[in-house]
Amino acid sequence: MNLKTLAFGLALALSPSLALAANPPQIIGDWKGTLEIEGAKLTLVFHVGADQALADSPDQGAAGLPVEVGRNSSAYSLEIPNVGAKFEGELSADGKTLTGALYQNDVSPQLILTRTSTTATLPVSKPAPAEIRGDWAGTLSTANGTMNLAFHLADKSTADVPGAGALPALVDKTGDDYSIAFPGATFKGKLAADGKTLTGTVGAGGGQGGPLTLTKK
Repeated sequence: MNLKTLAFGLALALSPSLALAANPPQIIGDWKGTLEIEGAKLTLVFHVGADQALADSPDQGAAGLPVEVGRNSSAYSLEIPNVGAKFEGELSADGKTLTGALYQNDVSPQLILTRTSTTATLPVSKPAPAEIRGDWAGTLSTANGTMNLAFHLADKSTADVPGAGALPALVDKTGDDYSIAFPGATFKGKLAADGKTLTGTVGAGGGQGGPLTLTKK
């Protein structure tokens, strides 16, 4: 089995799990584990906050994938709807490990997650720079087709993704470069001299994505 990265293209239907919900306090924090699949190793990281959870697959270049957290009796679950994967495991008596399996397709390799922090490392939102505040829209071209994306850049920015609605977005600026990160993908580009377009690319897990020009409405 190969853990699928975010199927960006037209299949980018990010989970409504971003809606705020209280997560079990027993597993709040950062967790890290290594899957061993057919001789290959794949690192997985989960960030479980009080009302939000995200997953990273650093070996595949995927980060910020929405996670649904659950509990059934003594078992805890961490589900990544984007890739059809779900971890289920038992918490150790000392609260330092979750031992279980990752279920995806027809396989379920063992996975042991070790708590690396009792505080979740979740993105912190910054107000958008004044020169790019407002509503932006553009059409992303990928190998799988096209997708219309829209961004509302403000004190709390959002990305409007087909099939997922408004998702939280993190805006940053380094020199003349702007970045807009939203679950599973990041846009990086430059602002035109007239301030009306942002031209750049969208990167996603597995090197997917493509060119994108955003126009200010």
